[in-house]
Amino acid sequence: MMKPTLLPLLLLMCTNATSQSKSVAQISFVPTYNNTPILLDESADEGLVFGDLTIETLKFYVSGIKLYQEEDLVFALANSFHLLDAAEPGSFDIKFECPDSIVFNYIQFNIGIDSLTNTSGALGGDLDPTKGMYWTWQSGYINFKLEGVADRSPARHHRFQFHIGGYQAPFESVQKVKLAVKNTREIEIQVAVDQWLATIDLSETYQIMSPNAAAIKMAQRLPTIYSIAK
Repeated sequence: MMKPTLLPLLLLMCTNATSQSKSVAQISFVPTYNNTPILLDESADEGLVFGDLTIETLKFYVSGIKLYQEEDLVFALANSFHLLDAAEPGSFDIKFECPDSIVFNYIQFNIGIDSLTNTSGALGGDLDPTKGMYWTWQSGYINFKLEGVADRSPARHHRFQFHIGGYQAPFESVQKVKLAVKNTREIEIQVAVDQWLATIDLSETYQIMSPNAAAIKMAQRLPTIYSIAK
């Protein structure tokens, strides 16, 4: 499991949990390409090369983190909006305090930002527009951003750019993921970016830069690439 040097500390809020003993839990997202972690820190100034494809940018939002015991909601992370950026490996680990009495076997989260938050006006922290993940008030946030170079892309310099977002009907792109977990205090989630790219013919589709029908189809395939690491 990746061990970045900087980990954000996020506090969970739960009804009647303030007097309970707590311990630290962690959710780690591990983006990969062909099972190789995607890390775009200073050691990868020109991106990471995977054969005939180079990844230069990978960012996505995770929000609305909730913990379930079967179908019962037992815990919810308050104000949980997290920008995960492969250029900042520490952003892929989320630490939080969890009451020891809480038992859960599922984790649920959104890929992207919900419509209510999109219409709440410019916000700070990971939702700050200066993070490069916000279009306009009409289009809202970019939920998932992937950029790079591929030999089979016919674009100039063989670039590809996928900015997947949108919150207004009929282009509501936020997606929900629910995964069964076993180790409920250390959860590692793999994000198989190569599996998502495998569904895209880069020789024909190499750029999505606004909410539209094509973006929705791509967004709907995103939940399938998140899985609990073995």
